[in-house]
Amino acid sequence: TPPSHRFDVSIEQDLVEEVARLVGYDQIPEAPPQRAQRLRPMPERAVRERRVLDALAARGFNEIVSFAFVDPVLQRRLFPDAADLALANPISSDLATMRVSLWPGLLRVLLENQRRQQDRARLVEHGVVFRPAGEAVREIDMLAGVLAGARLPEQWSATRDAAGFYDLKGEVEALLAASGRAATFTFEAATQPCLHPGRSARVLRDGQPVGWIGELHPELVRALDLTYAPQLFELEFESALCAEVPAFSEVSRYPQVRRDLALLVDEDLPFSAIRERVTFVATGLLRDLCVFDIYRGTGVEPGRKSVALGLIFQEKSRTLTDEEVDRLMQAIRDDLSASVKARIRE
Repeated sequence: TPPSHRFDVSIEQDLVEEVARLVGYDQIPEAPPQRAQRLRPMPERAVRERRVLDALAARGFNEIVSFAFVDPVLQRRLFPDAADLALANPISSDLATMRVSLWPGLLRVLLENQRRQQDRARLVEHGVVFRPAGEAVREIDMLAGVLAGARLPEQWSATRDAAGFYDLKGEVEALLAASGRAATFTFEAATQPCLHPGRSARVLRDGQPVGWIGELHPELVRALDLTYAPQLFELEFESALCAEVPAFSEVSRYPQVRRDLALLVDEDLPFSAIRERVTFVATGLLRDLCVFDIYRGTGVEPGRKSVALGLIFQEKSRTLTDEEVDRLMQAIRDDLSASVKARIRE
């Protein structure tokens, strides 16, 4: 029975470790393993950590490794509704709670960089967070990052504009595109207590939430005395970054048909809603869909915007006729008018 002050000795392995430490590791004879080691399978859908971190490093991010223990005051400021997982014997008062997110550690490192006059920072961390689930605690593998400071390094050909929400969104979209199924991801406007209202979004994959992106709330920016408002993202590593297994797909020998379409829609309508309806109506004939212009101004009433789409159609077994494409375009117009109240702009 271990003495009361040795609360860290509770299982057989703890006792074996203590015996080895007291006897001396160099006194224990070496012996070959009794059985062959079996490597765990690496599914093709699983993305290797090194590949993800190398991709982010190529985009200017620096990896950090922080404690799984965080400052309870900072964590409560960021996540006031999250339950605390307090440590029984913390090493210090500012490392007394298990983290429910990687953001507290990233913000703490960002503050240290700012104190050392590093105004531009791009940081990323891959680690486990701990969230209560009834009587148990869930360990979730997460990837998180922060952008702060100028959009680009100081140079003669660029201004010192601060990185904003869409810079962050572009970085996250580039990372998610590595999964091979960029079209399955959508960004849905949502609120989080620690994020700026109107500059935050939930990341969805096939309709299931897999993460958050957004700008830190202005009150927290002032409370932490940050020079720039940080842009934050956090993704569930396995569900957000699992890759599409490569599969053979025949390349069509028949020509593509492109049609452009200009729509007048409500200002707050996201492109994802338009893309969803167009993809649904066009079924398997739509090969690509892009936005090549967004216009607000003369000729467009307040509260509306003009969105110009480029639609590319192609069939694998034959050449599409003009009549078929015209019927398809009319069906798309009718559906957009009914579903998102779009008006065709001639």
